[in-house]
Amino acid sequence: MCALKTAFPLLACLLLLLPFGFCTWNQTIDASVVDQKGSPVAGAAIRITYQKSNGITGGDGLAEGRTGEGGHYIATISNSVPGELESREIEVEAGASSWHSGAKTLEADGTGGTLAVQFVAPFTLGKVTVIVLQKGGAAASGASVYVSGSETRKTADSFGKATFYLPMDSGVSGFVSYGSEGEYFTSAGATAGTDGGMEILVRLPQAGGAVAPGTPAEGSTVLTVYFIGTDSLPLGGEKVAFSHGGSTMSAYTDALGAASVVLETGGEVRALVRKNDYDYSFTFNVSADGKPKSETAALAPLLMIDYFESAADGAGCWRVSAKVSDPRTNRPITVKMAQMKNGTQPADLQVALDEGGKYTARVCGASDTLVRAVASNSYDTVEKTISVSHAGGESPQQAPTPTANATGAPALPQPIRPTSPAEGLEVVLVLAAILVTVLVAAAAIIGKSSPEAPGGMAKYFTHAYGIVLGSTLRPILEYLRSLRRRREPPVQPPAFQPPPPQGPMMPPA
Repeated sequence: MCALKTAFPLLACLLLLLPFGFCTWNQTIDASVVDQKGSPVAGAAIRITYQKSNGITGGDGLAEGRTGEGGHYIATISNSVPGELESREIEVEAGASSWHSGAKTLEADGTGGTLAVQFVAPFTLGKVTVIVLQKGGAAASGASVYVSGSETRKTADSFGKATFYLPMDSGVSGFVSYGSEGEYFTSAGATAGTDGGMEILVRLPQAGGAVAPGTPAEGSTVLTVYFIGTDSLPLGGEKVAFSHGGSTMSAYTDALGAASVVLETGGEVRALVRKNDYDYSFTFNVSADGKPKSETAALAPLLMIDYFESAADGAGCWRVSAKVSDPRTNRPITVKMAQMKNGTQPADLQVALDEGGKYTARVCGASDTLVRAVASNSYDTVEKTISVSHAGGESPQQAPTPTANATGAPALPQPIRPTSPAEGLEVVLVLAAILVTVLVAAAAIIGKSSPEAPGGMAKYFTHAYGIVLGSTLRPILEYLRSLRRRREPPVQPPAFQPPPPQGPMMPPA
């Protein structure tokens, strides 16, 4: 009966797990944006939300980006959740300039093919040509031209020209960087081009970083901050908000990552730059003595592997665990692990996310096994490598040191009973017996209910049922009882008890 108690919960668990098989699919989304005339809109923001790996909260998957020159943004997404919780609904949104679309809903077909969705923006694009000239009037070939409200950047050609197609529903503004020089521009002084478009002329009068609009007063201090991106390169073309003395001033970084602000009084200056969906903030203390000041602000990677550790998990095997964090909770994180092997390609490990929020995997190998963890999202990628084994492999288990019992006699270790290979078949035999019993009972019912055999057939099946019970189930139960008896520890002889102490011997009478 012990085996029956074990088999029934196991069978119940298997039946409960059957409906919850995992469903996995992938899909490519092609989102495009055009204007009222059907011309492609470059630099439009696209946002795709979908179910990724959480069947409870639903839209935990996110893909974001901007359309290219052809007006398209293409992303490949995937989903893996229990079948009963699966959702194939995908929502796509678009935005450009001051316009934002509503969400369009798609249904993933799971084939890995491409689903296309198009948005028509409520404006018409117009041609805007920015002409950049150096101080002496020569064309600033290679200058970087940025347009406000868009991540689109163009490089000026040999004539100093950069051409954009922008919405004509509002004014145009932006920033130009060329070497250590920078300048702002707006469409306020634009002229009509010969081709019907708009031309904006930008001259580069200043050096040493782009100073926010305004003429420095005599005796004021110019603070220049050099911003370095997470890739250790200058952060060019980004808007910086300087806060000082209760007021806020804006500036754009140039090709060297430099942005400047004019300070009439000293004190604390706070510089805020938004990059990769995060607001980086830096604080500087500046004395206003009329002398130029410079500072450096480096953007730190946000995705971190907080720790990566291992623990023994059987002979020659280890359980590795990594804790990953990112303050941007809307950035889905992917973690991969691989067993490093000399002279061969790394062997990928199966990674799972446990209830504690740690990414875990199991690895087996020789001593000094190396495992590398790589965490990535749409902006950052970080990795760590650890040696999971101890020197010479796992330490052998030592026999416990005998301890003294209450009577002073040493405690005898319990004998180790060898395990019979046949004992692993207990559950299988029980399930087979149950299956045979159910089938015979069903046959008996059919025989009794069959109008073609009103008696003879019923007797036949009833007799067969008794034979199976006597010849199949009973021997199996006897066999399981014998296994149970073998599993019980042998009866130990009573521990040695010394005789009770006696009094002094009396002389015989």
